Amino acid sequence: MQVLDDDQRRKRRENLKRLLAPRHIVFLGGERAIWAIRTCRDAGYSGQMFAVHPKKDKIEGLPCVRRVTDLPVAP
Repeated sequence: MQVLDDDQRRKRRENLKRLLAPRHIVFLGGERAIWAIRTCRDAGYSGQMFAVHPKKDKIEGLPCVRRVTDLPVAP
């Protein structure tokens, strides 16, 4: 079993926090993205949400960018 120092424990806590409480979420695609966006809203997610779709302008009211590289933040 690995023994972690304080800095390693802090980094792991931060990684877990980012996983369980993200500042933003990116949705890719169409029908499944609609379901995922609705689920996040119903669950009370209050962070930023972005949608990526090569042809649509909006998904569930979220403006779409054409490519992941067009996002204002890293996914």
